[in-house]
Amino acid sequence: MYWGAFYHLKVLNTVSRLRLILPPDCQHNEGFVAAIHTLKTVAAVVGAEIEASCIDGDPSTLETEINAIEPAVPTTVGRIDDWHALLDLLKTETRPRTSRSQRPASGRWPRSWRCSRSRC
Repeated sequence: MYWGAFYHLKVLNTVSRLRLILPPDCQHNEGFVAAIHTLKTVAAVVGAEIEASCIDGDPSTLETEINAIEPAVPTTVGRIDDWHALLDLLKTETRPRTSRSQRPASGRWPRSWRCSRSRC
C-alpha cells in the first residue's frame, strides 16, 4: 500500500467543503464527467460538500448535470459574472497561508519540519 495516499486522506478528512470553479462551457469538454465523478468520489469519502461556481454560465443547468453524476454528494452551483469577480471572491473566502508554509528568514526549516529520511 502507498502510505502517502493514507497521509493525504488524513489531511483531507479535515475538509468540509470542496470549491470548484467551472469555466464557460466546461460541460461540453470530453473529460468533464470523469473529472466530476472523481471530485464527487473524494468528497464522498471525506464527507465534504461541493460548492461550485460557474463563470458566465447557467448555474441551474450545470447543477442538474453535476447532480446526475454518481456518487450523490451535496452540491450547489452559483454564478460568477467574470474572472475579476472570481478573484475578489477567492480573496474574501480563502485564508492566507500559515507561517509554516513560508520559508523562515534564516533560510532553514525547523528540525521538526524537515524530512528525516536520507533521500529528502
